[in-house]
Amino acid sequence: MKVSSFAVARPNYYDRNATSTLLKYSAVLAPAVNTVRWTTTIAAGTKAFVELGFSSTRRITVGSVVGEYGAYMRLTSGAVFVDFPTISTISNVVDAFTVSQFTSQPTLYAGETLSGSTYDGTTGGTVQHSVAAKLTVFDA
Repeated sequence: MKVSSFAVARPNYYDRNATSTLLKYSAVLAPAVNTVRWTTTIAAGTKAFVELGFSSTRRITVGSVVGEYGAYMRLTSGAVFVDFPTISTISNVVDAFTVSQFTSQPTLYAGETLSGSTYDGTTGGTVQHSVAAKLTVFDA
């Protein structure tokens, strides 16, 4: 029989084999359909905090026909998903810059997936897309 005190607290998350994970994509691209640029799935027996999420777009060269373009992160849990921080822009002006970020701490559980995606429906031209996240992964 193991004797233990209930007064002993469970270690904080940062004392449970915590590791840092950085996910980033940044490139100047010609128009493209919605494309996943990076993805991570939380392993069994672990959890993760998304400490920072960042999406940005900047028009580099004009297109012949402007369309919607953007960048976002997607959190998927089973068959349900939510997109954040989402950027959706329609601009054909060079250097048009849009940014979105968050610093809250959504918790990701085992089996949930976080991905970063970009898209551009413009005909011609180029856009710089960036989508990034910083996670702390730790034992559940």
